[in-house]
Amino acid sequence: MKFLTFCLLSVCMIAVAPLSAAADSTKSAQPAHKVIDTSEKIKKSGTIVVSYQLDSVPFSYLDELFNPTGYTKELCDEIIDTIKLELNLPDLRTEYLPIAIKDRIPMLQNGSVDLDCGATSDTPERRKLVDFSHTYFISHIRLLTRKADRFKTLSDLNGKTVVVTTGATAERTVRDELGAQIKVVHNKN
Repeated sequence: MKFLTFCLLSVCMIAVAPLSAAADSTKSAQPAHKVIDTSEKIKKSGTIVVSYQLDSVPFSYLDELFNPTGYTKELCDEIIDTIKLELNLPDLRTEYLPIAIKDRIPMLQNGSVDLDCGATSDTPERRKLVDFSHTYFISHIRLLTRKADRFKTLSDLNGKTVVVTTGATAERTVRDELGAQIKVVHNKN
């Protein structure tokens, strides 16, 4: 098998619900959704709700004891330790919630989740909806094909079926590049 590379970088970040309802005067556009004061929500409940994906190795997944683990889970643990200090909540409880990739941003927006420990691509559209951490991982979108098919360019996929992860940036990239010339099949993760 071989890889066919797109020329798009996927910048992975930890998506977070805004930690303050106060508007930032340097931002030109206000989000269309209701801003939830996440820090107040965390203080009142004494709990931070953290989402993760069950099978997004190496970012977040379940270990052999069925506990969330992975690279982004460890980064989130560091962020949670900082939140405990900043909000003066040494006994802050952490509730881990497994979610589908397509649900991460809506659940941050509606306050069901306070912090997402997945690998989320930072796009201008998503920045209008949620806040992001600093970049911690950069990747390329790649397509896996059978070697015998001898695909060399994206246009070689015209009329073919392409499987993408629902809600991932790869779906939009494939559609932008090939439009209606392909059949897209969605995979939950």
